[in-house]
Amino acid sequence: LPTGCAFAAALTKPVSAHGPWQVILHPGSVGNAGGTAAECAVQRLARLASGAAPALWLGQLQVEDVRAPIRSVPSAPSPPDLATQSARRPRVCVRTRCCMSGFSGLTLTIDGEPAGATDENGELFLDAEELESRGRGRAASVAVLGLPPCVLPGWTSSFLMHVGNRTRPARAALDVACMVWVYYTPPVPIDEDEDAGDLDEDDHELEFQKSLVWVCADDKQVPEEALPLKGSLRISGERDCEVVLDGKSIGPFLMCGGQGSVGTATRRCAIADLTVDVDGLDGLVYEPRNPAPLAERYEACGGCEFQRLCGCPQVIGHLV
Repeated sequence: LPTGCAFAAALTKPVSAHGPWQVILHPGSVGNAGGTAAECAVQRLARLASGAAPALWLGQLQVEDVRAPIRSVPSAPSPPDLATQSARRPRVCVRTRCCMSGFSGLTLTIDGEPAGATDENGELFLDAEELESRGRGRAASVAVLGLPPCVLPGWTSSFLMHVGNRTRPARAALDVACMVWVYYTPPVPIDEDEDAGDLDEDDHELEFQKSLVWVCADDKQVPEEALPLKGSLRISGERDCEVVLDGKSIGPFLMCGGQGSVGTATRRCAIADLTVDVDGLDGLVYEPRNPAPLAERYEACGGCEFQRLCGCPQVIGHLV
């Protein structure tokens, strides 16, 4: 019997036969979120139909005559010789949908070998020595490390990128979806065998008498004792959106889902305006932190709050 799903394997090789558009990037596999083709794609589509849009991301198109470099955020001008060399090299750009800022510091591998980290614009330039004189070029295997697959296109961290040719090197943009997990952790009782004398009154109140409400951007950050909330998750302002918390799931919840794959960095990160409203829970009352920590940190540091959440969860309130 053949191994894997033939349909899933076929979906990893899309082509464009109309006009100047060419497929330059597609998932290494659409079998499942982990990037293997062992699961039948039809079965996955059937499951998606029960809880989400029954569609799979198959590829990214690039028009042949567009050669302007991708820039997520303004950067200092490069020397003429360096700028010319960069314009002739294929590149990958990773950026967030909440503000289209480049995602810096991510490690990428090319054909299984470490290729370096994305710069302040979220870009990584590929080696141009093997570019062909014409055509789409070879298909390089690109993997993004350090992000959960669910925030990347196709719910996979492994992609195939057609690097283009010497005249038109490929420019592939990976938009990071703003997926967040929201949960609370119950109070931690003081162990009778531990000496609590070293804790002051504020520490006792925060750590041992209140349940903490958290938001994070990586499922690996969610502790085993995390519990779901009932209420709503909201972004106010220009990018107004709201997600219902049903008390059964801790996430991931997609925010800023309408942002397209083209554009430049916006003036304000939408995740900075993320707020949570919690319904009463077993007689407990939700107290949001004031000032709101995401907005306060953004006002002080600027940049992208979603990228910071990917590095560390944030306490946004308490249940008392």
